[in-house]
Amino acid sequence: MAEGLAELLRILMRWVHVGCAALLVGGMFYARFVAHEPLDAPRGRLRFWIWGAVAGLVASGLYNLHAAPGHSRYYWIWMLIKLLLALHVFVSAGLALATQEENQRQRRVASAAISGLLVIAIAAYLRRIY
Repeated sequence: MAEGLAELLRILMRWVHVGCAALLVGGMFYARFVAHEPLDAPRGRLRFWIWGAVAGLVASGLYNLHAAPGHSRYYWIWMLIKLLLALHVFVSAGLALATQEENQRQRRVASAAISGLLVIAIAAYLRRIY
């Protein structure tokens, strides 16, 4: 019974992690490259979704990392690169919300979207080698 619950929690945390990553990176990509006015939505609602996705990514990422020990040094090198890029996404998204100048906001959203796509690519590679 306990093993079944542990497996259910691992599946749930993986789903939360992938869902929050898709929400954050997809939202940044949409805001920069599809919408004509990036981040023009009411800032309160948008701030809730961005920081909720960041919190979900951090919490589920820490759980997923703890739940699967025994990685190689090569894995940890790529994981560190992924974490630094993810930190760039988090900071760029937060600064884009705080910026008033439109050109600066567009650059920050674009950099978050591109770094987010790199994070997803590295995550797919790490999933394959693990």
